Amino acid sequence: MLVATDIVARGIDIDGVTQVVNFDFPVNPEDYIHRIGRTGRAESAGEAISLVPKGDLNLLGILEFSIGQRLERKKLRGFDYHASSPAPVPGTAPAKRDWRKRTREMETKKTIKPAGKKTAKKSVSKKK
Repeated sequence: MLVATDIVARGIDIDGVTQVVNFDFPVNPEDYIHRIGRTGRAESAGEAISLVPKGDLNLLGILEFSIGQRLERKKLRGFDYHASSPAPVPGTAPAKRDWRKRTREMETKKTIKPAGKKTAKKSVSKKK
């Protein structure tokens, strides 16, 4: 078993890796490609499984746009997708969201304009 970070995902070659599991969906499409590339060495086959929480669906959309294809989605039978999160342990700070994900979300919001809304044009009159 190997547990690694994105730093290890680049530039290493380990024989026999057949599966990559993304517990934390990568912010950048390039990181995803490098992660799953661990399974496809020397034309061998492999499988990549990504656990994508609702808050990261936008990152999945960015990845699919980047690679030009839609990834297969599967839901686990019997898993309660509407279960509440466990109560925080007293005396501990709540987990912070990954700053890279917040930054990506802000960049995406800036570049995407809502459909159907037109920007008003200002009329300029020239005075002679």
